[in-house]
Amino acid sequence: MNSEITTDLRPLTTANQDLLAVFNGYCALLAGQAMLLVSNRPMDHVQRHLDSMLESDYLWEVLDQGPAQWRARVTKLEAFQTCCGACG
Repeated sequence: MNSEITTDLRPLTTANQDLLAVFNGYCALLAGQAMLLVSNRPMDHVQRHLDSMLESDYLWEVLDQGPAQWRARVTKLEAFQTCCGACG
């Protein structure tokens, strides 16, 4: 499966809003699907949070590193083995 959705973080104003949008999008993905993240600021906090919650269940690919736009592709490698509770 090779479908990709886009999650635009530019209108969001806080790190918590970024994380919520990314986790909601990630939880909706099936294994093998990807989500394109677009932001007007670095997304290091998002990647660190995904690392802490998902470990090796996802792939983070940097596509653009600013300064005008940051983009990353997040691919869900496998379905959750255990629920971390982040998806609600």
